[in-house]
Order: sequence, then structure tokens, then C-alpha cells
Amino acid sequence: MPNNIWNRIQINAKTKKEQKQLVGFIEKSLVEENCSTKGCSHPAHRVDFNQLIPMPEELKDANAEPFKEPEEMSEEAKARHEKYGYESWYTFGCDEWGTKWNAWNTEINKLNKKELDFSFMTAWSFPVPWIEKISKKFPELTLQLSINGEIEHAGEITIKAGEVLKEKWTEQGWWGEPVEEGIDIEDMEDALN
Repeated sequence: MPNNIWNRIQINAKTKKEQKQLVGFIEKSLVEENCSTKGCSHPAHRVDFNQLIPMPEELKDANAEPFKEPEEMSEEAKARHEKYGYESWYTFGCDEWGTKWNAWNTEINKLNKKELDFSFMTAWSFPVPWIEKISKKFPELTLQLSINGEIEHAGEITIKAGEVLKEKWTEQGWWGEPVEEGIDIEDMEDALN
């Protein structure tokens, strides 16, 4: 069972150019699906990292051999590693998305042509590679991120065009008190991976 990480992204699009990019951001981050609540007739949304960074089908059900060198892997894993650079869903997710599983428990707070505010859960760490790539793809948008882990690590980041404009980290979680402030993002990535 992983430590769950709560992730929240807020975007305000003021200009026409930002609003156009917000539509693209929504298309590359959220998937519509039928609402599962009884009597609900509107579509629900969920974050899907595959929209921007698709996992090859062959890796989705592949047995993970994450801590082995290619020469130590099974023949099937070696073949997948040679073809994709990864032997399984696990190593792909960790490297390409920043977390071993796709996002879950998406909650949409605001969704319109000028504002997007949503949260989702990830396993063990927040999705740094996914955040960087989606921010670079939509460089006009300023993303306000809030991250909080079950046991430790919480932070706020402002990112635009793949560049961190502002960040603040604490070693605290849902159950703890702040221990240290001002942790660098690279230190946080190392600690969470």
C-alpha cells in the first residue's frame, strides 16, 4: 500500500490566448466518463496521464522487474526494455509520470473557459515529469500546485512554461507538524522517488 499524495492544480486564464491553451490543457489532462452516482446525468472527469504521455499497451500488464539490470531480466522483459526503454508499467510510470500508477480520485472544483481547479491522488510522489511536460506544452498558463502527502512532505509550486517561479516545501503531512521549510524541488524529487 503506497503513501497517498494529494495534488491540486489551479489555473486562471485571463487572456484569449490563455483561455485557448486552457481548453488544450483540459483535453490533455482530463478524460470525460459517465458519472457513477445514481441519478447523475452529467459527465464526470478524471485525470489521465496517458492523455499526454501514453503508456505503450504492451507495458500495461507486463510483470515488473524494476530493480534489475537488462542482463538480469527475463527474455520478455529484455525485449520490452529494448523496444520501449522500460520493461513494465512500473518503471514507465515512475520515470515518465513521476508516480507508479495513473492518477485516481479526481475532484473537479471549477471547470470553465476561464478557470480550472481540480485535485487528484497519486502513489508515493507527485507527478513531476507530467507537470513539467504539460506546463511546457501550454506555456501561457500559470499553474498553481499544492501537494500534500499522508506522512510527510507538503508544498506549493507556481510553474509556467516548465519553469518553477515560486516554491515552498515543508516536511509535514496530513498527520504531522512542519519540521523543515524551504526544501529544494530536486531534493524533494529524490526524497519521493
